[in-house]
Amino acid sequence: MLRAAAGLVLGYLVMAGTVVILMSLAWMATGPGFAFRGGSLDTSTGWSLLSMGLGLVCAGFGGRVAARFSSHAVPLLAGVVFVLGLLSAFGPAPDRPALEKPVAELSVFEAASYAVQPQWYRYAIPLVGAAGVLLGGAWRRTRHIPPGS
Repeated sequence: MLRAAAGLVLGYLVMAGTVVILMSLAWMATGPGFAFRGGSLDTSTGWSLLSMGLGLVCAGFGGRVAARFSSHAVPLLAGVVFVLGLLSAFGPAPDRPALEKPVAELSVFEAASYAVQPQWYRYAIPLVGAAGVLLGGAWRRTRHIPPGS
């Protein structure tokens, strides 16, 4: 039980940490012109798809870490990711303060707090996150043994 709890917590922390790192790198690589549509705070389809792909990878890392501790931690982590994602999707939209500078000047953290995701994205993310955790948890290292060894 303790190993499953440790796997759950550490898997979630790894997932969250890799999200921050990879999304920051994506922001630096693509910038606000790719992330937002026409200088608005509405995220572009390309950014939403990139975010989903990175989210899948990050959830996979979290699932892999959880699996290293306990096979029971993987479905627990997938469930937590799914439930938290649903709560976010169906919860009230966050209050955003008025934007006091141009979109092009936002930092990655400001952009994340001001961004308005499309509705479909809000419902897809819980599924993508849970699937990533399950895929990462199922991934096994394979060792190549040359013939004749």
